[in-house]
Amino acid sequence: MKDETKNWLDYAAENIESSRILLYSNLFNSCLQNVQQCVEKLLKAVLVELSAKLVKTHSISRLAQYWRIKVWRRILLMMNAISSTPSICLLNIPLAA
Repeated sequence: MKDETKNWLDYAAENIESSRILLYSNLFNSCLQNVQQCVEKLLKAVLVELSAKLVKTHSISRLAQYWRIKVWRRILLMMNAISSTPSICLLNIPLAA
């Protein structure tokens, strides 16, 4: 894994942990903002790891235009990697080989 990819994953992990704290504090708007940030950073991590051009944007849909469906499996694996317990991972989806 590239160093820059790891940095983006670390940032995403921080956002998801913040969102959990905010959720349990009933601060739903701030929670959702952190979830959005987490997804954005995961997308950027995938693009960096695949050596794709990283565009400066906060638009998840624009970032998603740069890669195909096959990348979803990699995103889900990364999300599981940043979750301390897979059962509380945002997208705890079984991955087919």
